[in-house]
Amino acid sequence: MILIVNMNNLRVGRNVLTWALLLIALLPLLTPDALRAATVVSTNITSDTVWTAEGSPYIVRFPLTDPYYYEPLTISTGATLTLEPGVVVKFDSYNGMTIHGTLRAIGTLEEPIYFTSLADDAVGGDSDGIAVPPTETQWVHLQFESGSVGNLTHAFVRYGGQEFIPVLNTGIANNGGTLTLDHVRLSHNGYDGLAHFSGNTTVRNSEFDHHVVGINHQYPGGQLSIETSDIHDNTEQGLFSSFGVTNIIDSHIHANGTGIFSDYQGIISVHGSSIHYNNAGITIFPDAVHPIDATGNWWGSASGPAH
Repeated sequence: MILIVNMNNLRVGRNVLTWALLLIALLPLLTPDALRAATVVSTNITSDTVWTAEGSPYIVRFPLTDPYYYEPLTISTGATLTLEPGVVVKFDSYNGMTIHGTLRAIGTLEEPIYFTSLADDAVGGDSDGIAVPPTETQWVHLQFESGSVGNLTHAFVRYGGQEFIPVLNTGIANNGGTLTLDHVRLSHNGYDGLAHFSGNTTVRNSEFDHHVVGINHQYPGGQLSIETSDIHDNTEQGLFSSFGVTNIIDSHIHANGTGIFSDYQGIISVHGSSIHYNNAGITIFPDAVHPIDATGNWWGSASGPAH
């Protein structure tokens, strides 16, 4: 018997096999995040704008034209930026967001919203092509100015706090706005998770961890309310208050250097909360004007506080 081989068929077969093997090799990369094209943002928000899940991740990249001047993405007075559930916002180095108008970031448990570093490949895919894990201080922060409004629900703010004079080494700063955080986690943001200077901030069901200070309430003060939240694993203080009024209820403050630190003119009340496994539960600095109202809390022992 004579076997006749068609060489053209062999060549076609090899080509099909080659493409099939290549496709199999690429399958792990063809995830929704990897296939999703990024939207680069380099202009300010001057009118009502919606960032959609389809356009995510959004990469905020303003050129640093002056090494002594920080130029954040700005939401103008009267403008609202709305983020849909599932949106990922990544900030390049020396980038951040300043809000004069309104920021609405309402995620869900299944589709949270992220404000994070360009190096954070865990969400939104690999946006910088560099296999270096994210860490704190890789972008600046979110800053709410006088008259602004912020509403963040089911959101993560992480790896911010990049220091750039005169801006603040923090994840979120409230400098006179009306800010509500509900089911928000701030972690690995340089010095502070949240820095409250003025205005009104309401925190519910949120988490502050892996900073030097979890929540820092500073001059000139304003009103800060913390409910059913978890403040833990901050190296110096869970809460530091030197000005303004801070009310804490039904929260868990643990595994910090000091749970609550009171200084200067800070007015603090804490009730129905668990304050334990800190190196010190409460510290009142000698020049503090007001005592801390801290009744009805759990201190890790039925006998009461040990500090």
